[in-house]
Amino acid sequence: MKEFWADILLLLLVLLALSIIVSPEITGFSIHQLSVEVEGKMKGEISAFVFDSLVNISTPQTIYIEFLNSGTENYTVKIETFIYFYADENLEEKAYYYDSSVQLFPGMRRPFKSVFVPNEMGTYYIKARITYGSKRTEAWGSFYVQYPGYIPYIPAEYQPIVHYVEVEPDIVIDYPDSVDVYPGRSVLTNIRVKNTGNATLHEVKLHLSATNLLDIDLNPKESYYLEPDETLIFLLDIYANNNISIESYPIDFELVTREVKETGTITVNVKPYNMSLEEEARKGIQNYEYLINELQREIIEATAKDLNVTSAQNELDIAKQKLQEAKDYYDAGNYESALSTLEDIKDLLKDVTLKIAQASFTVFVAPAFSPYWILLIAILVAILFLFLFKRRKREKKPKLLRVSEEAET
Repeated sequence: MKEFWADILLLLLVLLALSIIVSPEITGFSIHQLSVEVEGKMKGEISAFVFDSLVNISTPQTIYIEFLNSGTENYTVKIETFIYFYADENLEEKAYYYDSSVQLFPGMRRPFKSVFVPNEMGTYYIKARITYGSKRTEAWGSFYVQYPGYIPYIPAEYQPIVHYVEVEPDIVIDYPDSVDVYPGRSVLTNIRVKNTGNATLHEVKLHLSATNLLDIDLNPKESYYLEPDETLIFLLDIYANNNISIESYPIDFELVTREVKETGTITVNVKPYNMSLEEEARKGIQNYEYLINELQREIIEATAKDLNVTSAQNELDIAKQKLQEAKDYYDAGNYESALSTLEDIKDLLKDVTLKIAQASFTVFVAPAFSPYWILLIAILVAILFLFLFKRRKREKKPKLLRVSEEAET
């Protein structure tokens, strides 16, 4: 009998060890440095942006951000962290953390740590925003929340056996050198990223830094991978505050992937509003027609990879209908209605980019019931099997030997 319970105890220990080993804890981290420069001496960079790529539900997610004053002037810095949950094809703000404003001298670093406890399974986005001096820098990241101990099925990518080819990741970024915007108005522009190398790029992100008098809404927030010869469109909705001065302002950006990085600058020319409604509507129609065609190409590429982009396609179809309405208003001389319709199209296109990027995320399907029940059932089945095996083995022994063993126990 002692031997039987010793075997049971050993089996439980083995199952417990296996449950710990097979429980995936993908503790990735993201560290990117975004260097910017203002007036030659005011410089700063996000020296750390660290978080887990995969966490269990109700497990604290620790987000660590560090900002470095790499210039020669001191300035005030404030760090903010926003947490969003991707639900019903929209970003829902779940948490907001902020650090007190402090004076940061050259060479000094300002760390900020926040802890978020997710209560829903799915995709979360993190926005880190640092305001320093008269500038503001933003960076995005994402992580997935799963049930404890649940092992998601991740389909392996097919890799044919071919002759050796040297991996050469490379990207080409196409963006306007400058855009015009007017106080109290916005302009929608884009940064076009093409993977010209022979390797898949992962975690494609765009870090932005600009004056805090320009509000920039970036979409998508992140693309999870970009394969060779594929193109990704980032939309920048740039809004100029009413109290902004009439001059030029740089938007410094850094395109960051695991494999490569590239930087660039878009000059925003803030001008007095001296354009007719007809000209503004005409330029808007041309711009959105181009963007719709580019996003349709992205959807075709995603469909070829068997990604579910039905929702994105539906939104884009609505945008196409709206564009035709804007053209009809323009032809009828109703330029105000045409501009109002273009605003609706802008919101639709931003949603389309977000949904295309979300489709590339490997969707982890939640189990029908808790994995702990699965483990418990497995343990009970193993115990029952071992008990029956022992009993059958015992019955095969001679009766006299069985009686002797029972007397000893």
